[in-house]
Amino acid sequence: MEGMITHGGLSVEYRVYGDGPVTWLCFHGFGRTAADFEVFLPLLSRGERMICIHLFGHGRSVFPADRLLRDPLRQEEWRFLVLALLQEWKVDRFSLLGYSMGGRVAMVTCLSLADRVDRMLLLAPDGLKRNRLYMFASGTAAGRALYRSIIRNPAWLFRAARVLNRIGLLSDKLYRFVHVHLDSREKREQVYYCWLTYRRMFPDLRMLAREIRRTGMPVHFLFGQYDSIIPLRLGQRFARMLGRVGMIHAVALGHRLMDPVSIKHIAECGLWISPLPTGGGAATYSE
Repeated sequence: MEGMITHGGLSVEYRVYGDGPVTWLCFHGFGRTAADFEVFLPLLSRGERMICIHLFGHGRSVFPADRLLRDPLRQEEWRFLVLALLQEWKVDRFSLLGYSMGGRVAMVTCLSLADRVDRMLLLAPDGLKRNRLYMFASGTAAGRALYRSIIRNPAWLFRAARVLNRIGLLSDKLYRFVHVHLDSREKREQVYYCWLTYRRMFPDLRMLAREIRRTGMPVHFLFGQYDSIIPLRLGQRFARMLGRVGMIHAVALGHRLMDPVSIKHIAECGLWISPLPTGGGAATYSE
Protein backbone atom coordinates (compact mmCIF):
# COMPACT_ATOMS: atom_id res chain seq x y z
CA MET A 1 0.00 0.00 0.00
CA GLU A 2 1.24 3.48 -0.87
CA GLY A 3 0.31 6.79 0.73
CA MET A 4 1.29 10.40 1.38
CA ILE A 5 1.39 12.33 4.64
CA THR A 6 1.46 16.14 4.75
CA HIS A 7 2.17 18.43 7.69
CA GLY A 8 3.49 21.98 7.93
CA GLY A 9 3.84 22.30 4.19
CA LEU A 10 5.95 19.14 3.90
CA SER A 11 4.83 15.91 2.26
CA VAL A 12 6.42 12.48 2.18
CA GLU A 13 5.46 9.37 0.30
CA TYR A 14 5.52 6.00 2.04
CA ARG A 15 4.80 2.32 1.51
CA VAL A 16 3.26 -0.06 4.02
CA TYR A 17 4.08 -3.76 4.11
CA GLY A 18 2.32 -6.17 6.44
CA ASP A 19 -0.56 -5.56 8.78
CA GLY A 20 -0.72 -5.25 12.54
CA PRO A 21 0.03 -3.06 15.54
CA VAL A 22 3.76 -3.88 15.80
CA THR A 23 5.32 -1.17 13.63
CA TRP A 24 8.71 -0.50 12.12
CA LEU A 25 9.46 2.92 10.64
CA CYS A 26 12.00 2.37 7.87
CA PHE A 27 14.30 4.81 6.07
CA HIS A 28 16.23 3.85 2.94
CA GLY A 29 19.64 4.98 1.71
CA PHE A 30 20.57 7.69 -0.77
CA GLY A 31 19.51 6.98 -4.32
CA ARG A 32 17.35 4.07 -3.21
CA THR A 33 13.61 3.73 -2.54
CA ALA A 34 11.20 2.47 0.09
CA ALA A 35 10.81 -0.67 -2.01
CA ASP A 36 14.28 -1.74 -0.82
CA PHE A 37 12.68 -2.97 2.38
CA GLU A 38 10.85 -5.71 0.53
CA VAL A 39 13.95 -7.78 1.24
CA PHE A 40 12.81 -7.78 4.89
CA LEU A 41 9.40 -9.30 4.10
CA PRO A 42 10.49 -12.84 5.11
CA LEU A 43 11.10 -11.50 8.62
CA LEU A 44 7.62 -10.04 9.04
CA SER A 45 5.37 -12.10 11.25
CA ARG A 46 1.63 -11.83 11.67
CA GLY A 47 0.77 -8.61 13.44
CA GLU A 48 3.83 -6.73 12.15
CA ARG A 49 4.10 -4.02 9.55
CA MET A 50 6.76 -1.80 8.03
CA ILE A 51 5.99 1.81 7.17
CA CYS A 52 8.77 2.66 4.72
CA ILE A 53 9.28 6.35 4.07
CA HIS A 54 10.73 7.87 0.92
CA LEU A 55 13.36 10.41 1.91
CA PHE A 56 13.10 13.87 0.38
CA GLY A 57 14.44 13.84 -3.15
CA HIS A 58 13.22 10.28 -3.64
CA GLY A 59 9.89 8.98 -4.87
CA ARG A 60 7.24 11.69 -4.54
CA SER A 61 8.72 13.17 -1.35
CA VAL A 62 9.67 16.72 -2.27
CA PHE A 63 11.22 19.36 -0.06
CA PRO A 64 10.47 22.96 -1.18
CA ALA A 65 13.22 24.06 -3.56
CA ASP A 66 12.96 27.68 -2.41
CA ARG A 67 14.07 26.60 1.09
CA LEU A 68 17.19 24.70 0.11
CA LEU A 69 19.63 27.58 0.62
CA ARG A 70 17.91 29.65 3.30
CA ASP A 71 15.99 27.16 5.44
CA PRO A 72 16.83 23.44 5.14
CA LEU A 73 14.86 20.73 6.89
CA ARG A 74 14.75 21.26 10.65
CA GLN A 75 14.70 18.43 13.15
CA GLU A 76 11.68 19.83 14.98
CA GLU A 77 9.51 20.03 11.85
CA TRP A 78 10.62 16.51 10.92
CA ARG A 79 9.43 15.39 14.34
CA PHE A 80 5.98 16.86 13.74
CA LEU A 81 5.78 15.25 10.31
CA VAL A 82 6.59 11.84 11.80
CA LEU A 83 4.03 12.43 14.57
CA ALA A 84 1.40 13.15 11.92
CA LEU A 85 2.23 9.85 10.23
CA LEU A 86 2.04 7.97 13.53
CA GLN A 87 -1.34 9.54 14.27
CA GLU A 88 -2.60 8.67 10.79
CA TRP A 89 -1.77 4.99 11.41
CA LYS A 90 -2.73 5.02 15.10
CA VAL A 91 0.79 4.04 16.18
CA ASP A 92 1.73 4.48 19.82
CA ARG A 93 5.08 2.72 20.00
CA PHE A 94 7.37 1.74 17.13
CA SER A 95 10.84 0.51 16.18
CA LEU A 96 13.28 2.15 13.79
CA LEU A 97 15.15 0.64 10.86
CA GLY A 98 17.53 2.71 8.77
CA TYR A 99 20.19 2.10 6.16
CA SER A 100 23.07 4.50 5.38
CA MET A 101 21.56 8.00 4.98
CA GLY A 102 18.31 6.57 6.31
CA GLY A 103 20.19 5.47 9.42
CA ARG A 104 21.03 9.11 10.12
CA VAL A 105 17.35 10.03 9.73
CA ALA A 106 16.40 7.15 12.05
CA MET A 107 18.80 8.41 14.73
CA VAL A 108 17.41 11.95 14.47
CA THR A 109 13.90 10.51 14.76
CA CYS A 110 14.90 8.49 17.81
CA LEU A 111 16.45 11.51 19.48
CA SER A 112 13.18 13.44 19.34
CA LEU A 113 10.80 10.56 20.09
CA ALA A 114 12.91 8.26 22.29
CA ASP A 115 10.13 7.51 24.77
CA ARG A 116 8.06 5.90 22.01
CA VAL A 117 10.82 3.84 20.40
CA ASP A 118 11.11 0.14 21.30
CA ARG A 119 14.37 -0.62 19.49
CA MET A 120 16.60 0.39 16.59
CA LEU A 121 18.27 -1.61 13.87
CA LEU A 122 20.82 0.49 11.96
CA LEU A 123 22.59 -0.76 8.84
CA ALA A 124 25.84 1.14 8.17
CA PRO A 125 24.23 4.37 9.39
CA ASP A 126 25.46 7.73 8.20
CA GLY A 127 25.79 10.44 10.84
CA LEU A 128 28.29 8.73 13.13
CA LYS A 129 30.94 11.17 11.95
CA ARG A 130 30.74 14.58 10.28
CA ASN A 131 32.24 14.38 6.81
CA ARG A 132 34.32 17.49 6.13
CA LEU A 133 33.70 17.36 2.39
CA TYR A 134 29.95 17.15 2.99
CA MET A 135 30.02 20.05 5.47
CA PHE A 136 32.04 22.18 3.03
CA ALA A 137 29.89 21.37 -0.01
CA SER A 138 26.55 21.84 1.73
CA GLY A 139 27.31 24.34 4.50
CA THR A 140 29.38 27.02 2.76
CA ALA A 141 28.67 29.34 -0.16
CA ALA A 142 32.01 28.44 -1.74
CA GLY A 143 31.29 24.72 -1.44
CA ARG A 144 27.84 25.05 -2.96
CA ALA A 145 29.22 27.11 -5.84
CA LEU A 146 31.92 24.50 -6.46
CA TYR A 147 29.40 21.68 -6.49
CA ARG A 148 27.11 23.56 -8.88
CA SER A 149 30.06 23.77 -11.26
CA ILE A 150 30.50 19.99 -10.92
CA ILE A 151 26.84 19.51 -11.84
CA ARG A 152 27.49 21.36 -15.12
CA ASN A 153 30.95 19.96 -15.84
CA PRO A 154 32.08 16.90 -13.84
CA ALA A 155 34.94 15.92 -16.14
CA TRP A 156 37.66 17.50 -13.98
CA LEU A 157 36.31 15.74 -10.89
CA PHE A 158 36.49 12.34 -12.58
CA ARG A 159 40.05 13.09 -13.76
CA ALA A 160 41.09 14.07 -10.24
CA ALA A 161 39.45 10.95 -8.79
CA ARG A 162 41.27 8.78 -11.32
CA VAL A 163 44.63 10.31 -10.41
CA LEU A 164 43.99 9.95 -6.67
CA ASN A 165 42.95 6.34 -7.20
CA ARG A 166 46.11 5.56 -9.18
CA ILE A 167 48.41 6.96 -6.50
CA GLY A 168 46.53 5.19 -3.73
CA LEU A 169 44.83 8.17 -2.06
CA LEU A 170 41.35 7.08 -3.12
CA SER A 171 40.32 3.47 -2.67
CA ASP A 172 38.83 1.46 -5.53
CA LYS A 173 35.49 1.32 -3.71
CA LEU A 174 35.34 5.08 -3.17
CA TYR A 175 36.41 5.62 -6.78
CA ARG A 176 33.52 3.46 -7.96
CA PHE A 177 31.22 5.23 -5.48
CA VAL A 178 32.03 8.60 -7.11
CA HIS A 179 31.18 7.27 -10.56
CA VAL A 180 28.01 5.47 -9.50
CA HIS A 181 26.51 8.52 -7.78
CA LEU A 182 27.79 11.28 -10.08
CA ASP A 183 27.81 9.76 -13.56
CA SER A 184 24.71 11.63 -14.78
CA ARG A 185 23.45 15.18 -14.32
CA GLU A 186 20.26 13.85 -12.75
CA LYS A 187 22.25 11.99 -10.07
CA ARG A 188 24.50 14.99 -9.42
CA GLU A 189 21.47 17.21 -8.94
CA GLN A 190 19.92 14.65 -6.59
CA VAL A 191 23.10 14.63 -4.47
CA TYR A 192 23.05 18.43 -4.30
CA TYR A 193 19.35 18.53 -3.42
CA CYS A 194 19.67 15.93 -0.65
CA TRP A 195 22.88 17.39 0.77
CA LEU A 196 21.23 20.79 1.13
CA THR A 197 17.91 19.45 2.39
CA TYR A 198 19.42 17.28 5.14
CA ARG A 199 22.41 19.38 6.14
CA ARG A 200 20.96 20.10 9.60
CA MET A 201 19.67 16.57 10.13
CA PHE A 202 22.57 15.22 12.17
CA PRO A 203 22.00 13.63 15.56
CA ASP A 204 23.80 14.93 18.63
CA LEU A 205 25.47 11.61 19.41
CA ARG A 206 26.13 12.31 23.07
CA MET A 207 22.55 13.37 23.65
CA LEU A 208 21.27 10.39 21.65
CA ALA A 209 23.43 8.02 23.68
CA ARG A 210 22.00 9.44 26.91
CA GLU A 211 18.44 8.99 25.66
CA ILE A 212 19.11 5.42 24.55
CA ARG A 213 20.69 4.51 27.89
CA ARG A 214 17.85 6.21 29.76
CA THR A 215 15.12 4.29 27.94
CA GLY A 216 17.10 1.04 27.76
CA MET A 217 16.08 0.41 24.15
CA PRO A 218 18.30 -2.17 22.41
CA VAL A 219 20.23 -0.82 19.43
CA HIS A 220 21.75 -3.23 16.92
CA PHE A 221 24.29 -2.02 14.36
CA LEU A 222 25.00 -4.06 11.25
CA PHE A 223 28.09 -3.20 9.19
CA GLY A 224 29.84 -4.64 6.19
CA GLN A 225 33.33 -5.88 7.05
CA TYR A 226 34.62 -4.46 3.75
CA ASP A 227 32.71 -1.17 3.87
CA SER A 228 35.00 1.77 3.06
CA ILE A 229 32.11 4.27 2.93
CA ILE A 230 30.91 3.89 6.54
CA PRO A 231 33.45 1.63 8.25
CA LEU A 232 32.76 -0.68 11.17
CA ARG A 233 35.00 1.27 13.57
CA LEU A 234 32.55 4.21 13.59
CA GLY A 235 29.80 1.94 14.87
CA GLN A 236 32.08 0.39 17.46
CA ARG A 237 32.94 3.81 18.85
CA PHE A 238 29.29 4.83 19.20
CA ALA A 239 28.25 1.43 20.56
CA ARG A 240 30.72 1.91 23.42
CA MET A 241 28.85 5.09 24.33
CA LEU A 242 25.63 3.08 24.61
CA GLY A 243 26.95 0.50 27.05
CA ARG A 244 25.05 -2.77 27.35
CA VAL A 245 22.24 -1.79 24.96
CA GLY A 246 24.52 -1.12 21.98
CA MET A 247 25.46 -4.21 19.97
CA ILE A 248 27.67 -4.48 16.90
CA HIS A 249 27.30 -7.07 14.15
CA ALA A 250 29.20 -7.44 10.89
CA VAL A 251 28.71 -9.47 7.72
CA ALA A 252 31.09 -10.24 4.88
CA LEU A 253 29.78 -7.48 2.59
CA GLY A 254 30.68 -3.92 1.63
CA HIS A 255 28.37 -0.96 2.00
CA ARG A 256 25.43 -2.54 0.18
CA LEU A 257 23.67 -4.22 3.08
CA MET A 258 20.11 -4.44 1.72
CA ASP A 259 21.02 -7.97 0.75
CA PRO A 260 19.84 -11.53 1.56
CA VAL A 261 23.13 -12.10 3.42
CA SER A 262 22.20 -9.34 5.85
CA ILE A 263 18.65 -10.65 6.22
CA LYS A 264 19.94 -14.12 7.01
CA HIS A 265 22.24 -12.74 9.70
CA ILE A 266 19.45 -10.60 11.18
CA ALA A 267 17.16 -13.63 11.34
CA GLU A 268 19.74 -16.04 12.76
CA CYS A 269 20.86 -13.61 15.46
CA GLY A 270 17.33 -12.59 16.44
CA LEU A 271 17.93 -8.92 15.69
CA TRP A 272 14.43 -8.45 14.33
CA ILE A 273 12.93 -9.50 17.66
CA SER A 274 15.63 -7.64 19.58
CA PRO A 275 15.22 -8.94 23.15
CA LEU A 276 16.82 -6.82 25.85
CA PRO A 277 20.50 -7.79 26.14
CA THR A 278 21.93 -9.34 29.26
CA GLY A 279 25.58 -8.68 28.50
CA GLY A 280 27.52 -5.64 27.42
CA GLY A 281 28.49 -4.50 23.95
CA ALA A 282 28.11 -7.86 22.23
CA ALA A 283 29.86 -8.17 18.88
CA THR A 284 29.01 -10.76 16.24
CA TYR A 285 30.95 -11.36 13.04
CA SER A 286 29.64 -13.56 10.25
CA GLU A 287 31.73 -14.91 7.44
